[in-house]
Amino acid sequence: MADTQLGFCYSELFRDLRLIGEGRRPLPETTAKRHHFVPKLLLKRFSSRKGRIWQLERQTGQLLDVGIEKAASRRRLYEFLHNDEGVKTSRTEAWLALIESHASKALRRLEHPGPMVGLADWDRATIAFFLAILSIRTPAALRSAERVGVETMQIQLGSEWSDAESFAKRQAERSPDMDAEEIEELRLKALRELETGGIGYEDPTGAAMRTLVSASGAVAQKIFDARWAVLRATNGEFVTSDVALAMHDPEPRFPWSAQAWQSSEAVQVTIPLSSEACLLITPGPADFHRFDVDRDEVNEVNLRTLGWADRFLFGGSPDLLQDLLRLAASHPGLVIEPKPRRSVFLVELEEGDESLAAEHRRRGWPTHLSAPDPETGKRRVFEYMVVGEDGEPLEVAARATKRVMGRYRATQAEPVHEDRAA
Repeated sequence: MADTQLGFCYSELFRDLRLIGEGRRPLPETTAKRHHFVPKLLLKRFSSRKGRIWQLERQTGQLLDVGIEKAASRRRLYEFLHNDEGVKTSRTEAWLALIESHASKALRRLEHPGPMVGLADWDRATIAFFLAILSIRTPAALRSAERVGVETMQIQLGSEWSDAESFAKRQAERSPDMDAEEIEELRLKALRELETGGIGYEDPTGAAMRTLVSASGAVAQKIFDARWAVLRATNGEFVTSDVALAMHDPEPRFPWSAQAWQSSEAVQVTIPLSSEACLLITPGPADFHRFDVDRDEVNEVNLRTLGWADRFLFGGSPDLLQDLLRLAASHPGLVIEPKPRRSVFLVELEEGDESLAAEHRRRGWPTHLSAPDPETGKRRVFEYMVVGEDGEPLEVAARATKRVMGRYRATQAEPVHEDRAA
């Protein structure tokens, strides 16, 4: 079994990150203008030609022979606002490069272990953090995080502004010279701007990246504690994509749940490492294995990679990529696609009103959710709404406010069925 404390304490990557955090090592800098969201160190492993790789556009089937220097990259993707004066910096790109430099050596030992059959805990910790970052740095992941960030702001502000009476009372205290008509005009204008994007983050992508990075340590811990298996292709070749991994969860916790590293006990995460090897990660215990897989199993992994691709697939030959498209057309059930991440908002129970519970019952959903009380820690029962299923963010905010005058919570929740047992 892997030792978490040993792994993260002795990882050279985390040693460097600690030194930077303590101010004993300078923050990395870079002048690179083209930023890879799938690291070059991975892309190179899928091509037998120096500096080139085949790229397939998933929707059109267009094939291109592209340079790895430009594949899976965008100009200034990780250039974010650094201060209130509008100064931008690419320190995030330099930070990612530091992670990659350590992960490159650990990945080589993972795929080609030499005399070591297992995997050192410090290599496991380095790779776990690399994978946590890999899953959040792509344009698709950043778009998803931006959307959730906007939804959260719309819910929070919409809950404050959707009830005209409470808004008027608060605004009258702030601006006693405003009359009722002016206050209502201000409220409606604020709601329109919130809905159309007039109110938002100055640097939404940077805000999304900061939010994702702040959670990456906890995600890395979960990955470290999972079961790892290196799948080696005895026949066929693996491909990769502009998302660089795929997640399949046949038993989602909730009907609206998106796939995630630990979305259920059945989730499978596949990360192609090269044309010859793929890392399979499933919920714990934290052990490590190596398996040979045949062409059918390689194809199944590749079809999941195809399903999760945002736009592009990358592989060692045009025939390999074109054959995969034909295989997807004949086996659509094996093409697993990502489910959209839904924001779930909890609202206080309102005695005598079972309308939300009735809606959920008709869908076959849990009627209520339970979650820890932030003050007592004891689990309590809540009603809930799922953004995108029960309405758009401002609709959800208005409904929640109407029911319980702005009282809402969002947290990890578990299903509570008809008996509402504690």
